[in-house]
Amino acid sequence: MNLIKHFMMMVMVSLLLIGCATKTVELSDAEVMQKYPDIKELKRLLATAKKSGSDNLAPQGYQQANQLFTQALDQATLQKNGSEALAKQGLSEIRQALIDTKTSKSILQTVLDARQKSIIATAHVLYPEDFEQVEKRLRLAANSIELNKIEQAKIKRADLIKDYAALELLALKETTTELAEIKIGEAKDTGAHKYAPKTYKLAQEELALSLDVLDAGRTQVIEAKNHARLAVFYANKSIQITDLLRSFKRQDFTEEDKILWYQQQLAIINDPFNRDLAFDQPNDKVINALQTEISLALNNKTDRDMDLYTANEKIAILEERIQAMDANHKQVVAGLNKKIQGQEVNRRMEIEALKENNRKAQARYQKIQSMFTESEAAVFRQGNNVLLETHAFNFKIGGSEIDAKNYDLLEKIMNAIRVFENPDIMIMGHTDSTGSDALNLQLSQKRAETVSAFLQKIAKFAPDRIKAQGFGESRPVASNETREGRERNRRIEVLIVNK
Repeated sequence: MNLIKHFMMMVMVSLLLIGCATKTVELSDAEVMQKYPDIKELKRLLATAKKSGSDNLAPQGYQQANQLFTQALDQATLQKNGSEALAKQGLSEIRQALIDTKTSKSILQTVLDARQKSIIATAHVLYPEDFEQVEKRLRLAANSIELNKIEQAKIKRADLIKDYAALELLALKETTTELAEIKIGEAKDTGAHKYAPKTYKLAQEELALSLDVLDAGRTQVIEAKNHARLAVFYANKSIQITDLLRSFKRQDFTEEDKILWYQQQLAIINDPFNRDLAFDQPNDKVINALQTEISLALNNKTDRDMDLYTANEKIAILEERIQAMDANHKQVVAGLNKKIQGQEVNRRMEIEALKENNRKAQARYQKIQSMFTESEAAVFRQGNNVLLETHAFNFKIGGSEIDAKNYDLLEKIMNAIRVFENPDIMIMGHTDSTGSDALNLQLSQKRAETVSAFLQKIAKFAPDRIKAQGFGESRPVASNETREGRERNRRIEVLIVNK
């Protein structure tokens, strides 16, 4: 019997020793990272991807890489084979996810902007379920990009922007107007809408304005908050008015009692001045007297405060200013020198530009001047513009039709206009003094319009670039007493305006 028990003990000890000998030693996370660099790199890239928003912008790749990391870490902890292969596969997935994240950001940037605004407005905190629903749809859109279904993702953008914006607006309204709504509710509970209806209504109007401002544009949050603060102020004011009126009512105050109470309050305010208020005078005089006393007191206080400044404190302030001036002196001088140099460069450039502009204008003028003989036209330069005063452009007396012999001159006029790049053109018609003023004005207008129509039809100049105007006999260039002078006065002038 003893032999059997001894044998059994030996067997159990042997089995225990075998079990201890074959038990796997687990590695800590730090040991895994040190032993398996690919797993460590995968962990780092997962953190980078998370920070970049890959969990939303490349959800499939990010999730797959995260699962592979977990599996690789488990395998490596137990020192099992296959952990390195899993890590390499995870690295491939996360690197592609980072690429897809950049693509998603490019395609869904407007969506992400709307999302960020809703987060700033704390929509994700106030409406977590609604926010998560939109987040799921964002991940679906991003997943379409991962699957290279770009158009599907683009189709979803408008709805995503709209839904994030709606959540932002809801959150802004709640955070901006919450206190105002509470205070108005408190005011109503106290009966302010009955006892102080005007002030209570002002609170309601300011709250409505706050909501309207947010509806009109979510960027006007500051203005909306200002209206909300006013709503709180008026609500509190209506509560105080209500409490006061109820106090009067409880004490059976007569109208006279209310006035006496009011005067008592003024007397309390006036008490520090050691001077009685003249309540036997009209109310406005009482108020003005009290206001004067307060103003004088404030002025006296200001004077005393100024006297409290000691000479040493003034010296200290001056020393600080001197030190600041000394510290900034070199920087200011350097800045001024740089500014002067920049101005000098700009001035030279402007001068050169003016010279170049003048050179071009002079070249255009000289080129056009060379096109015409003295008998055909006088060419004048007017700044960057050129005026052609035609001499050979004669119309029959009382007529506005273009004579065929003027076609050569018209051709030169068209070539002169083409020297400019897309200029404005003013055709001005003139007559001699023969006939009435009204007839001459009408005739000169017809002549100008005839030349204008010719230039549009033959030279294809744009109609909106050409204006025609008749001046009748009002601008003679020669005496109307001679035949030669009248011929010169029956002329067409062409002003070419450089654009």
